[in-house]
Amino acid sequence: MTTTPPDRSSPTAPAARREANGRRFWLDALAAVSLANLLCYRTWGALAAGHGANAYWMKAEPKPLAFIALMANEILLGLLLLFLFRLARRVEHRPSGPGRFALRTMLGLAGYVTVAVLILNIYTMWFEQTSLARALGALNRFALILAEGLALVFPVAYWAGRKSLLRGALVLLTIVSPAVALVFAQSIFRVVTYDPNRLTDKPTASRLSVPVLAPHVLWVIFDEWDEDLTFAHRPAGLKLPEIDGLRRETFYSDTAGTPGYATGLSMPALTIGKRVSSVRPASPDELEITLAGGEGTVRWSIQPNVFSEARKLGFNTNVLSWSLPYCRVLNTSLTGCGWLSQAEAVDNDSLPEAMADQLRSLCETDFRSPFGQALLTREQAWLYHQLLDKSRGIVSQRQYNLTLLHLPVPHPPFFYNRVTGKDDYGATPIRSLLLSGGAGYVDALALVDRCIGELRRTMEAAGTWNDTTILLSADHPYRERRLLDGKPIVPYVPFIVKLAGQHQPLNCSAHFSALLTKDLLLAILKKEISTPEELNAWILPHKDAFPVD
Repeated sequence: MTTTPPDRSSPTAPAARREANGRRFWLDALAAVSLANLLCYRTWGALAAGHGANAYWMKAEPKPLAFIALMANEILLGLLLLFLFRLARRVEHRPSGPGRFALRTMLGLAGYVTVAVLILNIYTMWFEQTSLARALGALNRFALILAEGLALVFPVAYWAGRKSLLRGALVLLTIVSPAVALVFAQSIFRVVTYDPNRLTDKPTASRLSVPVLAPHVLWVIFDEWDEDLTFAHRPAGLKLPEIDGLRRETFYSDTAGTPGYATGLSMPALTIGKRVSSVRPASPDELEITLAGGEGTVRWSIQPNVFSEARKLGFNTNVLSWSLPYCRVLNTSLTGCGWLSQAEAVDNDSLPEAMADQLRSLCETDFRSPFGQALLTREQAWLYHQLLDKSRGIVSQRQYNLTLLHLPVPHPPFFYNRVTGKDDYGATPIRSLLLSGGAGYVDALALVDRCIGELRRTMEAAGTWNDTTILLSADHPYRERRLLDGKPIVPYVPFIVKLAGQHQPLNCSAHFSALLTKDLLLAILKKEISTPEELNAWILPHKDAFPVD
């Protein structure tokens, strides 16, 4: 059967062409905004996390400005992608020549950037933070490089004229386009229902009247502080004068077993003095804890903890931390409380600024950026300095008998440069992409040393150093150890205790779990322990209370 070609001279031909062009335009527009939505999906995921039980991790809800910026960016990117789609259709109908070559090159480059950013977002959301990524170690970066290399498939296909692949991509984008309406609807809902007081910290307990000569204990947790890398296998060239000086005049153990390998699990375990196998946020102000050994599931807020037990003894308690909402969960056990979350460091003042930061984040992983330091790295530096300033104010006074300082170093991302003494680690654009994933941990250890020195000098100037008992430890060792030196994680955390008035060292050789911390702190508050020898004698009969990995 012979098909007769359409009569282009027919009066209906221009109308048919206009109708076909109109359909293609709207299909291109739908695919463009769908692709823009996928490109911004990681931003949406971060904003959506501040809702329901996941809000447990957040100090405050994302502000309406963040959702408005997200919608504006999707519209802006959608228009840009639509322009590129339409330009690509026009280029294909142009005669060959230098102009067509230049346009196809530009479109191929734009296609690569678009697909590369899409792959980067998928990698960051679903792979970079997983246990699989940590297990792969250095192969983690290779996987990203390989994935980004695959992004060349689309520009190469475009050059080779493989239109079927490109048409398939447009069809796929059209199929997933309803997600755009979902994101916009939820964003508008979050803007309309925004309540700045929804995640407000709860009132703390009343202040108790305490004798003037009552003990004062300072418990400092440096997040992800590794015992083995600090002492036994310290990287060459790393000097830690404050830590070494403190070790020479205090009680020290190099065999204190870690309570876990994640902050969200370790800190609840340390506060209640029990082994924990898993945790799950139940609401913004509650954490469900599954106890190890088949002991069942309990709520963190109602479990006896080191602070509630200290208050029963008649002492005032305080927490200053990052990451965990102590002030919502344990507020009834605390006389004072303050905490910061990562999201609080992101506080744009204008729509253009919020849009620019969101667009920039599309080109970054959590730890790497072609612009120098990633936004998350800058936020980590902000958190550290905010908490350090507040810590100085706390340790220079005697308001509380038991204080926990939970500080965000040497936890990645790394921002401190021990060579310059400034927060400019990885701040050089492009070059920062070539930095080893674990090398910054060495500089972060130097920052821990500097922080200890600053706290000590503050306390000495205020006259609180000698009469305060200080426990320095960690919630878990460095989990990306293999990225640094290829060696496995050593399951110990630093455990340094300076008792009030102590100036003589004592090294403990017994293996014990850091989960003893709760009972140890209470024993010190009850004045059952006042010398290094008494501390060592207390640990020996308790060392088998928990298994050490």
